[in-house]
Amino acid sequence: MLRMYGDMKTNLRVEFGKYRVSLTTDTWTSVQNVNYMVITAHFVDDEWNLHKRIINFCPIASHTGKEIGNLILECLIEWKIERVMCISVDNASANKVAIDKVLKKMKSWPNSQLLLGGKYMHVRCLAHIINLIVKDGLKKLDKSIQSIRNAVKFVRSSPRRFDDFKKCVVNEFVESKGLVVMDVPTRWNSTYLMLESALKLKKAFNRMCEDEDKDYMSYFEEKEDLSFDVDGEEGVEKSRKGRVGPPTEQDWDSAQVFVSFLKVFYLVTLKVSATKYPTSHTAVHDMIAVESEINKLFHPKNTSFFVEEVLRDMGVMMKAKYIKYFGSIESINQLFIVALVLDPRFKLRHFSHLCKTILGFGEQEVEERSNEVKALMKELCDEYTRYAAGPQKNGKTKPVSISNEC
Repeated sequence: MLRMYGDMKTNLRVEFGKYRVSLTTDTWTSVQNVNYMVITAHFVDDEWNLHKRIINFCPIASHTGKEIGNLILECLIEWKIERVMCISVDNASANKVAIDKVLKKMKSWPNSQLLLGGKYMHVRCLAHIINLIVKDGLKKLDKSIQSIRNAVKFVRSSPRRFDDFKKCVVNEFVESKGLVVMDVPTRWNSTYLMLESALKLKKAFNRMCEDEDKDYMSYFEEKEDLSFDVDGEEGVEKSRKGRVGPPTEQDWDSAQVFVSFLKVFYLVTLKVSATKYPTSHTAVHDMIAVESEINKLFHPKNTSFFVEEVLRDMGVMMKAKYIKYFGSIESINQLFIVALVLDPRFKLRHFSHLCKTILGFGEQEVEERSNEVKALMKELCDEYTRYAAGPQKNGKTKPVSISNEC
């Protein structure tokens, strides 16, 4: 078994030596309070097949940028990966420190083969940014979401309660075949799925209130444990009041609007999180789709006055977070724009069209932006041409020209 592992590791090292490799990494803390870190390598082979390999999964002393950076460097050396294209990480400040450390160290390597000097190595995870944007908006619906979450918690807290709930589903002639799912409060997409499933079973939840189920109603009178975090110190304290809930009609209305509105965000998150097909060429369009949905919050249709106010407040908070990360075209990793232009469906003319219609640039600025993208593409072409040509006697290769008809 160990010999097989050693042989496969040797073969994979050879593979890494042939291609440019991009990395994704993340850290988290387990329920046993142990810090872990995973590093995944992605590359495209000669047959244009996309590969994904987990090359490290291990404990890490802390989530500091120094520790993360050291572990990435150790992993690169162990696997003899020298041609790194990008490293995708979430938006924690520690990750920026880590990428800066890796970049500085790799530049000093005698055989360093950073792409354009590592200028575009740091890629911020789009799925994580969407998570941050939506979580800011969710703060305005916190009470409604918490009341439904508590109702779901009650149903799933014991087999007997779950059986009683299923009887209510049958008695209310609810056609949904799915059952309630519990969410992870820090992951908004799981909250979306919880609310989506709960809405289909709304009649069953309301029946428990109408039947004055003693266990159900008394559950909301209990004082619950609330987690808190003060200056990095986590703890648990008892709430002064009972649990939020049961859900009111207003809570259900808010949840319905929330689910309808955030479906686009959920689908975009699934799309950009894919690992079996490339997603970089659609990233610019995904960012535009997110902004478009946020703008709709400022002009809601067919909703109550209360819901309109909530949606507008959500829009303000989400727009501010969006601008923080995507407020200007310079804030976007330019390789995403190159990927868009390389998509034969769009090309450079489509990018110019987006600059004019979506970003509102004038003719001169559109031309300047287009020329900047063309210049970057030429740099990339020259870089890959030099590598493909190998060492030349005069150390030079013929420069690549890019047509204006792109």
